[in-house]
Amino acid sequence: MYRSGWGTKEDQEMILAVKIKRSAFDLVLNKAVHTRYDPDIYPIMAVMNP
Repeated sequence: MYRSGWGTKEDQEMILAVKIKRSAFDLVLNKAVHTRYDPDIYPIMAVMNP
């Protein structure tokens, strides 16, 4: 944050801090999905909106 100026630039002055246990973070991260198709990870592209 320091080097990028994030938190000090116009319209970026407010910062929200959220404290969660590591176990809760790992649970949420485990349920994360990619937002784009990556053929190196997924061999078949599923159609989301037929």
